[in-house]
Parts: sequence; C-alpha cells; structure tokens
Amino acid sequence: APRGLFQMEIGVQSFHESTLRAIRRTVDTERLCENIARLVRARRVHVHIDLIAGLPLEDLAAFRAGFDRAFALGADMLQLGFLKLLHGAPMREERENYPCTFEEHPPYTVRTTPCLSETELAEISLCEEGCERLYNSGKYRATLASAIAQGESPYHLLCEVGRALSTLPVGYTMDDEVALLLSFFTERLGEARARDLLLFDQLSYNSSCYVPRALRREEPQFARVKAAIETAYPRKSGVRRAVAILYTEGVAAYALKM
Repeated sequence: APRGLFQMEIGVQSFHESTLRAIRRTVDTERLCENIARLVRARRVHVHIDLIAGLPLEDLAAFRAGFDRAFALGADMLQLGFLKLLHGAPMREERENYPCTFEEHPPYTVRTTPCLSETELAEISLCEEGCERLYNSGKYRATLASAIAQGESPYHLLCEVGRALSTLPVGYTMDDEVALLLSFFTERLGEARARDLLLFDQLSYNSSCYVPRALRREEPQFARVKAAIETAYPRKSGVRRAVAILYTEGVAAYALKM
C-alpha cells in the first residue's frame, strides 16, 4: 500500500498479564509486540498504540513497565488514557469486586482504584502530558531520543517533563516552552548538546523558520556559512530556508520550508 494510506490504531490497553486475564482479553503479548515492531519498521502505516491506566490489578510499577515496553516499540503515537467507568460496565456495577472512586459526571474517569491512589494517577497524568507534548506532537523527537539513550526510563523522563511543563503559565509561548525544555535537558545532556538537539528538532518540525530566542547564538561565521549554503544549494522561488550551526556535531544544518 502507498505510504500513509492506512492508519492502524492498536488498543493494547495493558501488557500486565494478570490485568489482561481480569478484563478477559486473550493476548499473546510477545507476538503482539513483534507484529507492532514489524509495522513500525516498514514505515508505511501510521501506527497508534493505546494504553489505559486504572485497569484491574495493575499497580504503578506494572503500569510503568508496560508504558516503557510500549514506548520501546517506536509507534508514531502512544496515547495514554484513563479508565472510564460507564453505566453498565462490569467494573462499575460490581463494586464489591472492584472498589474504586470515579468522577460523578461524564466521562466518569476513574480517580482511585484498589491498586492506584489518587496521587499515583496524578503522576501518570504528568507522564501523559509529557508524552503528548514531546512525543506525540512530533516536535521534540531527536531531543527525547537522545535523553532516553542515556538509560533513563521513558516513563520517568516524560513524567518529569510533564511536571516541568505544568509550571508554565496559561497562554505560554513557544519561546517559553523551548526555554524551559533547554533548562530541563541541559541537566541531562549538557547545555551545548541540549541546545543543538532542540534546534535540530525546530528545523525538522517548525514550518515558520522561526528560531526560539533561547536557542539563538551570536556566531561571527553565520553569515558566511549561510551564504555558502545558498550558493551550493540554490532555492526555488518562494521557498524559505532556516539555517543553524550545530556546535557539538561541527556542522551547519538547514531546512527548506514551502
């Protein structure tokens, strides 16, 4: 099939075997992971994985492990949702078997379970925020991949990113977000590496050619480098170009924007 024709949404829900049995899902998780990885490697189908927090018998440690396993598959999107206890759902009607609290109004999102406290669900919500902003948005894939390559758990890293981003004021700008992320990733990667990765991500994703203030550097050779690129790789009329010097790689990079 042509690239991009199909999107596949895979409702994994959980990798925890006891949880899968409790919700009556018969899943060969090893085969499932192999098939998802095969789809991702082919790069022809948009792959979207869903996980749900708050399912029976899944505590925070099990959820963290499942999230990291799902993240490692490299899907285009990893959506983290929270259990909704709708009218008629067995887990809502059989309270003696699944005592929990949930919001009294639609969509009846779970607030506590026998395995997850309100504080733990709030932590998972921070991970969801970090995942949405850095991974699912596609805006910071290179920076995120480099930080995770240092050995940190994706769940823990995204949780901490979500916690940091939650401090931004309402109506914050891209400059605000990038400045905060530069500070956050500098602690893990060093200032120069964090700046280069965030700048590379901006070139890859941002269609406006705008470089956030926190990533700008005074570089005496910049005009000469930009002119050399313009000479070596002429642009068509109406096409804009964003140019940056990546110091840790010792290269100049550019992106063309239609």
